[in-house]
Amino acid sequence: MRSWVMSWIAIGALASGCGDGLAVIADALVADNGRSLNGRSLNGRSLNGRSLNGPTLAGELPGGIQIVGVWVEGSALHAATDNGAELEGDELVGARLEGTLRDGTAVTLVVSEVRAREPDVLAHSISFVAGDEEPGWVCGLAGDGRPIGAVPLAGAWDYGEGTPTGGSRVDDPDAITFACEDGALGKCVELGYRPWSSVEERLGRRTHLVALAELHQACTRALRADYCGDGMSHTLADVEIDLWDGVGVQGREPSRPGRWAFEAEWTIGGASCVRRERIADTGAREYVEERCPERWTDEPADPCGTRRSDMYAPVGFDADLGTRTLLMNEVPR
Repeated sequence: MRSWVMSWIAIGALASGCGDGLAVIADALVADNGRSLNGRSLNGRSLNGRSLNGPTLAGELPGGIQIVGVWVEGSALHAATDNGAELEGDELVGARLEGTLRDGTAVTLVVSEVRAREPDVLAHSISFVAGDEEPGWVCGLAGDGRPIGAVPLAGAWDYGEGTPTGGSRVDDPDAITFACEDGALGKCVELGYRPWSSVEERLGRRTHLVALAELHQACTRALRADYCGDGMSHTLADVEIDLWDGVGVQGREPSRPGRWAFEAEWTIGGASCVRRERIADTGAREYVEERCPERWTDEPADPCGTRRSDMYAPVGFDADLGTRTLLMNEVPR
């Protein structure tokens, strides 16, 4: 998924690929990963990470109804109109939003379709015109020529690579990221890590809620093989991984001796430990040993990948989610 980051006071939207700027941005998993945090356009145009200025935005619905405010609840866009109504989801089809990008370029956005991927996940098809550029789609076009869906998420992400904050979530209350369905942000939503929700974790009679925003962030690190948590991906598109967690969103696939091997544990800040690189001979191990050497382990006694990991409640129930292992994965041998 490519993602758009939008900062709103009235209405805002932006698309982001691997570009700079702010983004307005099921079953046991054997998933295809990809290098891009926000996806890639297989065909057609996108805005490639340029951000919208929220204060410049204004909108209109068919029939001339004015939109005076926009926000996100879950994955649904909501809008307030000048007649006091509140609209959401497919009620916004046909909305035309006008504003400027942060570089001063004028942009027009049109919501053409809203589709429920699941009851709580809405994908939007949104076209744009920016300055003198040809019209395009926020997330580009799929191989069949259809617009790639964009799922609105609250907040923004840092699209830097090899930087201390690369790949990190930015908790900006004025930002909305349209996460495209062909990238890590959107794939992790599809896998059940809804950043607007939470799940209950139990340890004996004790219970507490675990924010899925943290697991969603760890998922983006895992799908992209962002070992050092600096935004640098060490994988290729369409490489399968088996991903699971300790809170019941994703379960581990049955053991397949000889076919799959343990790769890493994952936190919101990248891998907490790495036992093997996802793809051989890509320089990933050398990168880790240079940038974050403490994360690589060859020690058989290391708890990495075992039930002694703090991903599991008996060890990690009271751990800080900012540093706790939240996911593990295997890769094909």
